[in-house]
Amino acid sequence: MYIYDLNNNYCFLVDTGATMSLIPRNSKDLIPDPTSKLSAANGTPIQTYGEELLTCDLGLRRDYSWVFIVA
Repeated sequence: MYIYDLNNNYCFLVDTGATMSLIPRNSKDLIPDPTSKLSAANGTPIQTYGEELLTCDLGLRRDYSWVFIVA
């Protein structure tokens, strides 16, 4: 299911069974985070750049704050 966040202009693919939520990095100036290790389904490493707390407006009764891993 895709959801659009009105506050941040992000379109999210929501997986309610996922253990973490990811957003793409939006700057090449970010410093890689060596403590967070992610890998794709084929075993390829995914570089991460820390976490970001976003307050999302999904068009519901209230906004939702959620921590995302920047990858």
